[in-house]
Amino acid sequence: MYHVYPFTIGTLTPLTLRVPIILPHALTGPQIIRALREGEVTIIIGVPRVYRAIYDGIEAQIAGRGKIAATLFNGVLNASNGLHRRVGWRVGQKLFSPLRAVAGPHLRLLTSGGSALAPDLAWKLQGLGWDIGIGYGLTETSPILTMNLPNDEVPRLGSVGPAADRHRDPDR
Repeated sequence: MYHVYPFTIGTLTPLTLRVPIILPHALTGPQIIRALREGEVTIIIGVPRVYRAIYDGIEAQIAGRGKIAATLFNGVLNASNGLHRRVGWRVGQKLFSPLRAVAGPHLRLLTSGGSALAPDLAWKLQGLGWDIGIGYGLTETSPILTMNLPNDEVPRLGSVGPAADRHRDPDR
């Protein structure tokens, strides 16, 4: 919480809007999942390490069910991403609704900043049905300089997006 991004976007903004802030007991997959469920979290404002822990926790749970479950999971995830990339169909929410009900039944948006979110991890999370927002900023820009918004038809998950002011006036 000592960087400007989580302080401004993750602390000051929710406090101003009177939105609860949910913090896990630790940055481990099980503790993050517990906080998501118990806190009825809808949006995560985090750094790539948080998203890696979430995905690794999900993957470990699937792997614990055996090789067939892991192969099926990866096949469905690849199909979800393929349909989104090729024809714009976002089927991850439906395909992974049982997983999402366990991991975070209210969770809909993952926003990432602080360092680069690996594109393969971003696509995996998007394939599971969550919207992904990626930004880049500096303390001097308080805190966002560029944004890759989650509502793009074909997301650029390997990019931090255009300058933030272009989202206000796209003709610039």
